[in-house]
Amino acid sequence: NSNSNSNGCQSDAQCEWRQECQDGPQDPCQGQGTPESCQNTGGCRWDEFCTLPSDPCWGLHTRSECEAASCIFEHDSFCHSVSSCYSRQDQNGCQTDGAGCVWRSECHSNGGNNGGPDCRGPCNDTMLACQSESTGQCGAALQCMMEASGECNEACREQCVSNVTAAAAWAALGATSHCFNECEGRGRDNCSECQPVYVQAGGSYNLERCADLPDVPDIIACGGDPLTSGTVSVDASGHVRVVLSGVQPYNLYSVSFLHDLSIHNFELLGVVGTDATGHTSGPQLVCAVDNAADLASCGSGSGGSGSGLQAVASFGWYGRFILHSRGPFRTASCFNTVASLCDTDASHAFANPPVVNVTELPQFITCTHCNSTTTPGPCNQIPTQGECNSNSQCHWNSYCYPHNDPCGWRGD
Repeated sequence: NSNSNSNGCQSDAQCEWRQECQDGPQDPCQGQGTPESCQNTGGCRWDEFCTLPSDPCWGLHTRSECEAASCIFEHDSFCHSVSSCYSRQDQNGCQTDGAGCVWRSECHSNGGNNGGPDCRGPCNDTMLACQSESTGQCGAALQCMMEASGECNEACREQCVSNVTAAAAWAALGATSHCFNECEGRGRDNCSECQPVYVQAGGSYNLERCADLPDVPDIIACGGDPLTSGTVSVDASGHVRVVLSGVQPYNLYSVSFLHDLSIHNFELLGVVGTDATGHTSGPQLVCAVDNAADLASCGSGSGGSGSGLQAVASFGWYGRFILHSRGPFRTASCFNTVASLCDTDASHAFANPPVVNVTELPQFITCTHCNSTTTPGPCNQIPTQGECNSNSQCHWNSYCYPHNDPCGWRGD
């Protein structure tokens, strides 16, 4: 069974090489005739779009094959002919196009290519921002993933982002990833899973105990610290502030941001400390410091925050804030430093060991959760983009949903 080619198999006297056709799994999305039944079927997406009746370019899935045939290659390996049909965004314009266009409505798997449009249109602005990002790293990574044959899996994605190191590039990639995930409806199938948050300037994000979450992707094991409540907020300059209540007293917590695009790339932002009651003193500024004296002066001030979120004002971030415990850093009368377990000099460096791997033993995490019991409102029942956009209460992004939906999985 370990021989993956015919030559290796046939050279082993105990083996024979077989080729056969077998029944494949049935696609549950096929046959769903309405937007409601499609969206209620896990892993499915309802699309309406203008297209040619038959396009010879649909069967080409790599950029090289597509461009060699003088076709247009788009994201998610969608290849199509040069035609005005694909620029039509409404049914009336599609059906009156002299090129013989047809309007199609169908239910298909997220990420699957059924000859329909992908999310390049709704996400065009974020893609352009990524491609024009100053370091060039974001555009290179996006191009790498777009050229991958078929669905770009975890290993492919890791390889494509392996050379991304600049904060601005990570921010632009995160914004692009967020847009495509939103458009394609990813994350709505498992409502208990801890989904990434899209962090923007002025936002506030709730912290949850890692140990209380049923599924946290990429996390090896959770810590066991208590938590009554906690939030992470970001200002327009990218400064991060943390509020903790009911956690370990006199404890040092490390604050990191784990990018959703790669578990190997995270921003270590700094630390916050708690008082004798296990609380932070209000919204405490996250500070890149290594001793209690600097922590005290920075944490209540307006400067000295970690360096990882300075691009948040222009792009936003996509991932999870993660807090790790570095253990007690002081008592009521002295400090735990490299000089002594009970040092009276707060300027000496923390003795607490730093965090090396953010996927191991995190205590608190920011998550987004979808809601599988949301009751459809009027917007959810509108089947076309034109009707949706004409309703001031609704917004179209692959399907119609209400503005400021308190139960929406996106959080907007």
